[in-house]
Amino acid sequence: MSEQSLVSVTRLIQFFYHGKYDAVDILQQVQGDNSLLDHVKMYVLANGYEVQPLMDLAIRNFKKAIYNLFCLYSEIPDAKFRKLLETITFVYSSTSGDDRVLRDLMVQTMVKLSPRSWATGEKKKMSVETLEEVKDFGFDLVHCFADMMREIVDRDRTIPSIQRVLNEVLY
Repeated sequence: MSEQSLVSVTRLIQFFYHGKYDAVDILQQVQGDNSLLDHVKMYVLANGYEVQPLMDLAIRNFKKAIYNLFCLYSEIPDAKFRKLLETITFVYSSTSGDDRVLRDLMVQTMVKLSPRSWATGEKKKMSVETLEEVKDFGFDLVHCFADMMREIVDRDRTIPSIQRVLNEVLY
């Protein structure tokens, strides 16, 4: 059993006894925390064993970790951004296309970040690599932006509204 599997199973048992799990242990603090990925792994494990309350808890914890990421940084540092992209890759490789919960959260997270914040410099390079590797994520991201544009245009079918859409999406 791998070290990460052992941590996940320990957290699963902890959940059964206490109704919660610890997101960060001492080993992770030394190696560098990626609580986003930890919560995704707990969700995948819970999904595999069909433990709905643990799936719900993992989603709540994941949302809190995303919220903390946005609250702590006005601009996400490259190292944290890399962990976000690693989480995206794991989500798309560990969930089916029918299981939209985590996939939609990853798309919403990237949409909330201004495209300017992840389309320049090192973040652009990392983003392009992720989009090339995880094609479904790129498709979902484009689909989300198209839905956003459609909603805004449906509200006001004028040329200025289309310009507002572009401004909202791009800036």
